[in-house]
Amino acid sequence: MDAGADPSSEAAMDVAEAQLQHIACWFYDMTHELHVQKSHLYVEDPRFRVGIEANTRPGAAEWLQEAIKANAAGAAEAPTTAG
Repeated sequence: MDAGADPSSEAAMDVAEAQLQHIACWFYDMTHELHVQKSHLYVEDPRFRVGIEANTRPGAAEWLQEAIKANAAGAAEAPTTAG
């Protein structure tokens, strides 16, 4: 975000995917669809917003939400490969 990356850029989607993987590894199963749903809390719930913006800056919650949505859309469009 501070580097000026658009939320739909590959760099921003990499941030969103890293967050998804972190949650899935350490807390609970996380799908792209659930990640999008959870991102609404980042913007709408002050408790989540302060957690995101405390170490970044105002507007980070919205930027992250847009990156999460873009990442989920990209994942839905990505071809899957069979094992």
